[in-house]
Amino acid sequence: MSEAESIYKLLQDNDPDINAALVKQLQADHDLRDAVWELAEQEDQWPPTLLDLLLMEDSADLIGRFAQCQDLETGMCLLPLLDNPRRDCIKECKEALDGLAVHAKNLESAIDVAHLLTSEFGFSGDRIDYHDPRNSYLPDVLQRRCGIPIVLTAMWMLICRRIDINANAIAVPGHVYGSYNDLYIDLYDGARLISENELHLHFQGYPEEAIIEFLLPATDRILLQRMARNLVNSYHQRGDSLRAAIALRLCASKPSSNEFTL
Repeated sequence: MSEAESIYKLLQDNDPDINAALVKQLQADHDLRDAVWELAEQEDQWPPTLLDLLLMEDSADLIGRFAQCQDLETGMCLLPLLDNPRRDCIKECKEALDGLAVHAKNLESAIDVAHLLTSEFGFSGDRIDYHDPRNSYLPDVLQRRCGIPIVLTAMWMLICRRIDINANAIAVPGHVYGSYNDLYIDLYDGARLISENELHLHFQGYPEEAIIEFLLPATDRILLQRMARNLVNSYHQRGDSLRAAIALRLCASKPSSNEFTL
């Protein structure tokens, strides 16, 4: 058994003392670390200690890339690196979105696209474990067909963009809705149309200027930062302070701001 194989096996032990010693060894020997990572990829099983080590090493790069990102689809493919820092989901997501767009190409409106996603393909809101981080990751939402409002709405927007339909999102307090031709739609709740009265329930206690701002189409950048903010809460709830801290830096990141200290 090679040294990398021995370490990979030991990393699957939950003994914190053993794992701490192995982390020091892997931090000092990047060739060995990469060999262990290759084994994890081959086995399709990543020990949490190895993921955490790589995430700490890659965090500054991730924050810098996210800070510069202005494109919704690209940014949504960066966020899953919080879960697995070597996960490359760009091709996977593009193919899935392209496939859904093929089914939607003859539809006339964004409302029709929303009903296609929720009725025919079964996309829905996760009402069992809302704060599961997978609900915030585009590849997982595409695979599991459930998520939180902002990701379901963003996915719908990305499909509409592929077929040249203008669809937007509004990020109101506590929720994100789709917006199309003065209609509001809840992708989390079966593509249900939202009345203005129901929409304005979110604005109780807010001044008129804030309400006007909330009703403007959210930019890609605003949506990405809000997705990162949701992940802060998700990982805090799971006691994952490492990912919560990095997610906090992501949602606060700005262009040319890529410093990070744990």
